[in-house]
Amino acid sequence: MYLLKDKVDVKYLFQVRWILLILLALTSCITKKKPLGDGQKSSQIIHSDDSSWTYSEYRKGIEVAFKNCNNRNFIVNVQRNNESLQLNLNELHIPWKTPELTWVNQEMMCITTWWSGPFAEFIFIPLEGKLNTYIFLDHPLDFVDSTTNTVVYTDRITDRNSIQLTVEQLVSRKRLVFQFPVDSSSYNTENQFIKIKDGILNVRIEKIHKRFDISSLVSAI
Repeated sequence: MYLLKDKVDVKYLFQVRWILLILLALTSCITKKKPLGDGQKSSQIIHSDDSSWTYSEYRKGIEVAFKNCNNRNFIVNVQRNNESLQLNLNELHIPWKTPELTWVNQEMMCITTWWSGPFAEFIFIPLEGKLNTYIFLDHPLDFVDSTTNTVVYTDRITDRNSIQLTVEQLVSRKRLVFQFPVDSSSYNTENQFIKIKDGILNVRIEKIHKRFDISSLVSAI
């Protein structure tokens, strides 16, 4: 009699264990959604019937929606809590093809327009204070630093053998201008190297290497 009872108990335990294993397997197949933190991002593309589409990206508490209006117009809408900023790139005369959100930090947001191949313009949106303005520099930017919110661009050729480098800190809008010697007959922006580190701007163009102190711009960052 005890032997029969033991067999029944073993069979019952086996059935319970089998059911638990099935439930565990089903539970592991369910995708769990986690809340987005500051370091996370998500994106979504929504297509419309008229060949328009909207690409939305969420990053660091800010949602940016890129709307391509049937390849005729491009609208960028930035949403932060109850604040919003809308940029109509056609009306602002900003060239565009495939705009994207490049980076976001506490002070600034950078949107790259990628208007033709490797060529791009940059739109910067200040995030300190109200969300109501943008910065667009109508220059090819030679260097963009997301750590110090600093950009470098060649402003113009000042004479035959030199160019003018402009360094701008986007939060303060302060600028420093430097002269750099070049051989105008062979000068090419693709042959230059620019880097900012520890308040020093390092520039190498052709065979000339110079260092410029820009600590007055980035010391507060």
